[in-house]
Amino acid sequence: MKAELYKHLARVHGYTKEQIDIIKTEKRREKLAATGKPIFVCELCGAQYTNEVIFQRHQRAKHPDDYTLKAIRCPICDEEAINHRELTNHARLCHSNNEDDFIVERLSFTNKQDFEVWRIASEEAHVISRFTSKVKHTEDAKIIYMRCHQALRTPNDVPKKTKKTVAYCTAYMNITEKEDGISVEHCFTHCGHEANPAKLRLDKDAEQYIISLLKDGLTVRQVHKKLRAKVRGGPRTRLYFTTTRDIRNLATRCRVQPGRLHNLDTTSVQMRVDLNDDSDGVQFFRAAQDASGDGFTLVVITPIQKEWLGKYGRRALCLDDTFNLTSYSLRLTTVVVADEWDRALPAAYLLSYRMTEVEVGILFECVKKLLPSFHTEFFMTDDTNTFWNGFRKVFTTTHTKRLLCLWHVQQAMKRNASSKLVNSEHLKPFMKKAREICLIRSREIFTIKYTSLLKFLRDQSENVLATYMENSWSDRIEQWAAFGRLGSCVSTSMLCERFHKTLKHDILEGKANVRIDSLLQLLINLVTEAEEEREIAMERGVEEGRYRLQQHHKSHAAAVSRYADRPHTISVTGSGQWEVKDDGCTYQIQEHFCPCDSQLNNHCKREDCKACPYAYACNCSMDVRSGISCHHVHAVLMYAPSGMRAAQESPARSPSPLRIVIDSSDEDEMIEVEDEDLYVMDEEAAPLPRRSTDNRDEARDVMQKIEMDYAAGNVDLFTLRSHTSDEVVMATIREAGKLIERYKKLMADAKASKMGKENSVKLARRTGISSVGRPQGFTPIRKLHKRSHLRKCERSKRKRTPELEIPDCAADERDTCSVCLRMQPNNLGNRTEISWIQCPKCENWMHSDCVGTTCPDDGTSLE
Repeated sequence: MKAELYKHLARVHGYTKEQIDIIKTEKRREKLAATGKPIFVCELCGAQYTNEVIFQRHQRAKHPDDYTLKAIRCPICDEEAINHRELTNHARLCHSNNEDDFIVERLSFTNKQDFEVWRIASEEAHVISRFTSKVKHTEDAKIIYMRCHQALRTPNDVPKKTKKTVAYCTAYMNITEKEDGISVEHCFTHCGHEANPAKLRLDKDAEQYIISLLKDGLTVRQVHKKLRAKVRGGPRTRLYFTTTRDIRNLATRCRVQPGRLHNLDTTSVQMRVDLNDDSDGVQFFRAAQDASGDGFTLVVITPIQKEWLGKYGRRALCLDDTFNLTSYSLRLTTVVVADEWDRALPAAYLLSYRMTEVEVGILFECVKKLLPSFHTEFFMTDDTNTFWNGFRKVFTTTHTKRLLCLWHVQQAMKRNASSKLVNSEHLKPFMKKAREICLIRSREIFTIKYTSLLKFLRDQSENVLATYMENSWSDRIEQWAAFGRLGSCVSTSMLCERFHKTLKHDILEGKANVRIDSLLQLLINLVTEAEEEREIAMERGVEEGRYRLQQHHKSHAAAVSRYADRPHTISVTGSGQWEVKDDGCTYQIQEHFCPCDSQLNNHCKREDCKACPYAYACNCSMDVRSGISCHHVHAVLMYAPSGMRAAQESPARSPSPLRIVIDSSDEDEMIEVEDEDLYVMDEEAAPLPRRSTDNRDEARDVMQKIEMDYAAGNVDLFTLRSHTSDEVVMATIREAGKLIERYKKLMADAKASKMGKENSVKLARRTGISSVGRPQGFTPIRKLHKRSHLRKCERSKRKRTPELEIPDCAADERDTCSVCLRMQPNNLGNRTEISWIQCPKCENWMHSDCVGTTCPDDGTSLE
């Protein structure tokens, strides 16, 4: 518009160029005057500026011959100078404290590499950090003007927040680069401020070192600790004053985090989805519809997770969700599968604002798209229908069996019992009975105890809780009762809970405001790391970290301890069937099919037991834990292996020579002895062979006795501390010290003979702390009391009223149907009378509407 106006003035009104320039100058003066800032007018050309620095730059560039204004001022006395060289000479003459201050040096270098090495070393030695103020190109050279980083020429609106302390500083450097080399003019002395390393910038080497640590996978806090440990004790350089914020800002600026593509995490996630990288495994993404986050849905199944779902998903799926991971209202659902060693593997992620069957359905639609023939035997969740309904919405014709987490079931029963019980004293016996019922493997015993519990509640006028149990749990006992989950590798959702705990507390260290893109990157990396750890552990065959196998071995040790000297309590009742007597009870063990891999499995590795927790089932309550066999199963396999189906179905063979395996040493070296070389003594005189287990048991007893005797001696020694003036007491203490020295020497010699002398240089840990591994948390030391006080406490315990026990009712006393587990049938309608029928064999009462012509338990005719 202005250009058209000036053309109109020249063409129509005949204005000359000088007249138009005068109009332009007047309009520019009016515009600048409206800003209220001082106006600087060039006396030579009339140019107007509101910024003094720009005005001076104009004078130096347009009128270098007539330029007389000195733009640089001394930060101490305000003396003006033409350039930094003149300012440095002024400071050396007026403000130097010694002869080495404010010296201008000129150096030459043949190549840029040598110059950079010298520059970095000299700046670190003299606590200087410079920035490039200006670059000027001439015909044959390139001139770089570098100034002190704490000098600020232009005024600053926030002087309190800046490191710039002076307008000009003498620690300058002018670099002239030519083809034949580099020449440098510089000064090392600061003027107007202290040489403070805390206010310097990080040099490139320090930044690269921090970036390398971040790329190695260290967190910001871990990098910060490593930096402090590196520079602690040395000169306090800029690296010493690095904070976690500096590291975080550097990581953001250099894009160290591979998943952080934008400063806004939601935009970063969208950008990553748009990249469509197969290794990311993003199967579905829907951005939030509004600022609340509603509608946000993200499904991640990486190629490794797809392989896990196809290989291990057939055994069982375990689902659970968690929250408070990001600063938004998003929830993370993880689909966990169990590998050959029953260890948790995160096979799919769902990050969503809502967690309904719609979002869960989207997750399993992605699973079905990747694996069209996907099927799983068991589906484990907590007491919610969201996950199950979303699964069935996609896999409509599946025969998957739904299971409820036993821990969540008991928690739900306890929570409702606390609010519905009229008499709070019934809570403890109710929960004790409920826990017992949850662990029963026999359906018949379960029916007796569950109906007895309902009868007890009604007799105690706890009808509200009885109705709750009928409505909430009677119709789905197959989902939470122990007999309904035989062969399942999950009994609780602890696989998911443990993974989420590791994610939130160990990896994220309790942080609840993680960026979405950072969380996404972390989840993807976890899959790769878990697969690598799994492959390494299986290749090495390590037993550490395998909780179920360790519990398996504890059960084996208990079986050896209980049945080694009484194998007659174990009897074979059929092919793959045993009975074991234990504490007045008889337990039945049944052999099933082993679904485990022949090489990678959790079979017992002690002796020749090889107990499989999925191939053998016992009806005791200790055999309920998934993946862990009770000691009865180990006992029958060790002391009655003839009942195994493989042993009974094997073809007849000629009798082989008798072979006896004897432990020859503590290393469990086995010696095979043929029958012709074996001399059998009379039955009365034949001693039992001594096994390594016996040696370990004896060693355990002796070690325990040594520990107890040592503790008792310490108590006596503590008592004698006030009598050290007695010579007899001191002589006794000296003698005890000699005995301790002898004891230590005996143990050291024995250890050196077995382990080698190089292991004896370790410092011994305190008493009570394990010689290896992390020290456990110890309970506080209890106070010593007199025996009279202890006897008084024991008497007070005896006077306590016994806890209320819920008895098992006889069949004729129970008022609950053994089929529907309700007092009234569901299809009663308007009828007031209830028809009952009793089985003549099992004596259970059932609603006539719930049964046909035969008993559902034993098939007895009811006509």
